[in-house]
Amino acid sequence: MPHPESEATKYLCMRKIGLWLVVGSFALHVYAQGSRPDVNYDESKIPPYTLPELLKTEKGEKITTAKEWEKKRRPELYQLFRDEMYGAMPEGKINQKFTVININKNFADGLATHKTVEIWMSRGDKSHKATIHVYTPNAVKKVPMFMYFSGKQKEPKDWFIKLMKAGYGLCTGDNNEFFPDRPEDPTVYNESVLSLWGYENENDLPKNACRALGVWAWAHSRALDYLEKDKDVDAKRVVVMGHSRGGKLAAWAAASDERFAVAILNNSGCGGAALFRRKIGETAYRINLSFPYWFCGNFHKYSWNEDKLPVDQHGLIALIAPRPVYVGSAVDDYWADPKGEFLSIAHAEKVFNLYNYKGVQTMMLPPLNTPVGDRAAYHIRIGGHTLTDYDWEKYIQFANKWLKK
Repeated sequence: MPHPESEATKYLCMRKIGLWLVVGSFALHVYAQGSRPDVNYDESKIPPYTLPELLKTEKGEKITTAKEWEKKRRPELYQLFRDEMYGAMPEGKINQKFTVININKNFADGLATHKTVEIWMSRGDKSHKATIHVYTPNAVKKVPMFMYFSGKQKEPKDWFIKLMKAGYGLCTGDNNEFFPDRPEDPTVYNESVLSLWGYENENDLPKNACRALGVWAWAHSRALDYLEKDKDVDAKRVVVMGHSRGGKLAAWAAASDERFAVAILNNSGCGGAALFRRKIGETAYRINLSFPYWFCGNFHKYSWNEDKLPVDQHGLIALIAPRPVYVGSAVDDYWADPKGEFLSIAHAEKVFNLYNYKGVQTMMLPPLNTPVGDRAAYHIRIGGHTLTDYDWEKYIQFANKWLKK
């Protein structure tokens, strides 16, 4: 397919010239480990590809209305993502209880109230505990929230202060408390919430069962269960947001739980917003090699075989429609394929159009530091793989647009 050119595209190409020595050294290292050395950062070497149709069912039926999308195409597309990539949570309900174990009404010099909440989950004779932290600005009642798992805010950072002063609360936690993010450690399953269903090692899990990313997304829904009970929170105005691997799980959480009002994906890359079929930067093979416990077992058959995937990430963004979605990229974040992140949200726009909403309205990568879009929005900024003040500024503005009308 054609590769649109723009100022940002040309800048990406120029910046990549300086990467070749680094890439070459990396390739030799990978080769020495017995793996294929071809990590590609060259747009001209992207093979031709065809994206799966969004508005056509698996039986070939065309989708022309939002009602048809919701009744026919969305359910089968969601099932494909679940069974072939992110995995399904085990069947069978759990009991859960929330206990506020501490309240500090003078957090950040009186700016906010901090609640420490313990989530107790059980099934049969097995139980699991995790902790989330809820911060609400003292000057606002029935607060809209950002859910961004980044751990306890021991010393309030600049972005935290901005969030509170903008009238938003924060719900955060540690994903490791639900599924430890430790490569090559077989005990992670026994320590995860999957143990509630008796899954204590990788071999116990069905091929379509979720592992870390699916569990983390599920954990965000459990945190949302608590927010629905908190009288200080407006749980109908919750933004689910993530950076890097957090962006991957935020996208799946929003696709899986329609209670989330807005989704924000920052530098989410492979398995997040970036298109797999571009095969640039991180690929299915690389992510399965480095983090084999993130995706379900079925996803491993797509290493070096992305064209056989029945879905691609434009479909993941489409599953969030018609709720607002913002994708943020960084021009130096080559591993995450910023152009692939943009093309994903651009191709998803046709689903937003079914609801009479607009997206980015272009297939051209926009200029640097110039957000584009409406209900589905995007920016590519200067810098690399991190979450910056610029990102926070644009994400708060986006939330204001859709949650504070």
